[in-house]
Amino acid sequence: KDGLQVKALYRRAVAQHGLGDFKAAAADMRRCLEVEPNNAEARRGLRQALEADKGAEDQSKMLLARMCKGLSSSEPVAAVEKDPISDAPEQLPSQLPRSREPEVSEMTSLDGQLIELGSTVRTEGLVVRMDLNGFEGTVVEWDAVERRWKVDLCNNDRICVKPQNLVVLPPAAGFVMPCVKYGPPLPPPSQVSTLSSQAGPALCRTHSKLL
Repeated sequence: KDGLQVKALYRRAVAQHGLGDFKAAAADMRRCLEVEPNNAEARRGLRQALEADKGAEDQSKMLLARMCKGLSSSEPVAAVEKDPISDAPEQLPSQLPRSREPEVSEMTSLDGQLIELGSTVRTEGLVVRMDLNGFEGTVVEWDAVERRWKVDLCNNDRICVKPQNLVVLPPAAGFVMPCVKYGPPLPPPSQVSTLSSQAGPALCRTHSKLL
């Protein structure tokens, strides 16, 4: 019973984190740790939620300070002395250093389950390699550079897959596959050669297929 409660709390925390409600996500992660103090995923999720919440608060404070500074200034805008710190270009999220560990959203499968090493999964919704949709395999490694999971398929292929293209087996209770189960419909024969030449073979650094 405790295990089911922890899973439910963890999934709700993941959803709240994705919606930007970092305080609620952190609260649920703390409840998970109250039941299972050694739960590594909950510890990682709590840390990420706290860091995201602090970043959001810092950004709000900076924005408020700029607004107050603009309202209290009686000089023309052109004459206002620039603050070299506050006016410095802000780093975009894509430019910030990323952790070697997967983030909460990168550990969540298409059906909302936790992806971890050793998980049995099925590929869904692949576009470049639609022929590999519906294959089952085992998660063997996290690629921190490509931000994908490496999966050994039952046909002996090793591929790098985004978390949103994986369904953990067995699927979560109540999960319903999208109407297109194994990727989009195949293009007309006249376009197949064109699409193939544009896509080309994309390989991971470990020579596994990147999808």
